[in-house]
Amino acid sequence: FVLAGFVGYQIITKVPALLHTPLMSATNAISGISLVGSLVAAGAQHSGYSTFLGFIAVTAATINVVGGFMITDRMLKMFKRYERYWPLADRTLVMIFEKASTRTRLSFEAGMQQLGGFAIYFNTRDSQLGRGESVEDAAEVISRMCDVVMIRTFEQDIIERFARHSRVPVINGLTNEYHPCQILADIYTYVEQRGSIRGRTVAWIGDSNNVCNTWLQAAEIFDFTVHVSTPPKYEVEPERAGLYGTDHYEQFADPMAAARDADLVTTDVWTSMGFEAENDARRRDFHDWQVTRK
Repeated sequence: FVLAGFVGYQIITKVPALLHTPLMSATNAISGISLVGSLVAAGAQHSGYSTFLGFIAVTAATINVVGGFMITDRMLKMFKRYERYWPLADRTLVMIFEKASTRTRLSFEAGMQQLGGFAIYFNTRDSQLGRGESVEDAAEVISRMCDVVMIRTFEQDIIERFARHSRVPVINGLTNEYHPCQILADIYTYVEQRGSIRGRTVAWIGDSNNVCNTWLQAAEIFDFTVHVSTPPKYEVEPERAGLYGTDHYEQFADPMAAARDADLVTTDVWTSMGFEAENDARRRDFHDWQVTRK
């Protein structure tokens, strides 16, 4: 699922901007149209638009996401019945990839088309962004020619600078620091299969990477707890642990203890993109931090 905060944005025009901001897309190609569903979690305001960058500057995010889940459910049912639904007709999404991806591109592009819109793919090798044009200038130009932008890049600072100079909503398709689309997809899947995640316990086993950081932020918004177990030297960075400094996570040295009585156990790769030079060391360090049947 991916884009119907944007659908909601067009349909519910009288709702305050923060309540129907950009949506998000899932980096999870579980189902074609679902990857264009609509989970709207608000971000920083700019010229009347909201920006989905991390779970940053979130006000009324829970309202937005719950509404997005409802729209996603409706879209999925229509998709399974082969009913055409084109709320994004004549709308254009620009996708900017500095980091390569399979699922993110497929989910955004397929979802946008299945909702009647168009998706344009850029990588930095094929655009002026890879030849010295500033992020700020690129944002000014690109946002004049589309309705929404998705960026998958390295530093969080890049996407935030782009958003500050963009005229349209900007979606974080992934940065080194955060991966909000993935976590919204995961939470939607949990809600779909098990009901509300509020008050539940999520066990994170592995690296305290961008996915882990975003789980910790989501825990504050949705009011659940995260048990984090990482090898020594890979612990959570406190400054990325959440939005408001509240205590919604607990660090465990023993992964089995972290997973005990959890409602959901989740993990990610040991070596994230950009850290390939550490692969051998990480294979050794993370040997005991595997999610298995045990």
